[in-house]
Formats: sequence, structure tokens, C-alpha cells
Amino acid sequence: MLKRLIRWLWEPKLVYLTLLWVIIVLFGLFMMNYQEPIIRVGGLLFQLSGLATVIWGIKKTRDQFGHPAVLAGIRSWFKRCPLCNRPNMGRAEGLMSSGLVGNGSMYSPFIPTDRENLDEWMASVEKGLENIHSRISSVESDYHSTTSKLEAGIKAEAGARDNLRSEMKHIIEESSTGGLHITFIGTVWLFFGVVLATLAPEISALLG
Repeated sequence: MLKRLIRWLWEPKLVYLTLLWVIIVLFGLFMMNYQEPIIRVGGLLFQLSGLATVIWGIKKTRDQFGHPAVLAGIRSWFKRCPLCNRPNMGRAEGLMSSGLVGNGSMYSPFIPTDRENLDEWMASVEKGLENIHSRISSVESDYHSTTSKLEAGIKAEAGARDNLRSEMKHIIEESSTGGLHITFIGTVWLFFGVVLATLAPEISALLG
């Protein structure tokens, strides 16, 4: 029961973070007797914190879609500069050869050579029927084996597609609504920053 209560209380941790930073800055203004320059500095701190949340949200969105970090993108852009990477005038050509390997089987029909002896003729017919039955059984076995492999491959591909679809849905939902808490934090801090930076003389005269 106590663990469940603690987990429940810890769920809005970002709200606690937002209010904690507000309390720290306002307490610092209180300790400085609400002097006008200190109030403006407090407003600047709130505004910078709000801008930091914007950067945090951009980074989180880029990470969700697998894009590199901004600094990595800048470094990659500088590396692609034509002045730094001159094209190589040499040209190498290679030859690639590929072979086709196939599996097959060859069957030769049994043709009796002596038809005068009825027993030998019947034996040869029975042997031919056995060969035909063996061939039919082999083809049927290959058919079932290939069908089983195809069905397993189709099921695996369908499962992979479902997992990918669920993952993409989660990423889209997270990018659309998951950043609202970051926006909320930035909005609160920017609000206090604008108020303190704009009304610093009035706040100092009222509370100082």
C-alpha cells in the first residue's frame, strides 16, 4: 500500500520540478529584498529555463524519429564542404560475377527390354509403378516442405509488420502528445520570466 502511494505521488514529478524551480528563484528574490536588478536576473533565469525546455523538446522529438543530434548534424554539414573534401580523380572499376546454383533431380523411366516373359513384364510394370509412387511421394514431400516454409515466412513477416505498425503508432502519439509536459514546464517558466522582467520596478516598489 505504501509503495503504491509513493508511486502515485511520484507520477507528477515534472510538476514538482517546475514548482521547485519557481520556489527556489522566488526564495532567492525574497532573500535579496526584491531588488529590481535581482528581479530582472530572476526573470532572465526563468526565460532561459523556458528556452531550455524548448531545446529539450526538440531533442526528444529528433531522438524519437532517429535523427542525429543537432551538433552531429552540424559536424556532418561541415564535413560535406567541397573545400574540405576534394573529389578523387582516380577511378577504380571492378568486375563482379555471380553464379546461379540450382537443385534438380533427374528421373529415367524403366523400360522393360524383354516382353516375351509375362512374369518379367509384370515385375517391370510393378517396378515402374514403384518408381512413379516414389516420385509422387518426393514431389508431395517437397511441396509440403516448401508450403510450410512459405507459411512460416508469411506469419513472421505479418508479425514484424504488426510490431512495426504498433511502434510507429506509439512514436507518432508520443511526438504529438508526449511533449505536452515539456511544453507545460516551459510555459510556466516563461510566464514567470516575462512577468518578473517586465514588472521588475513595480514588484520592487511593492515588495521591496
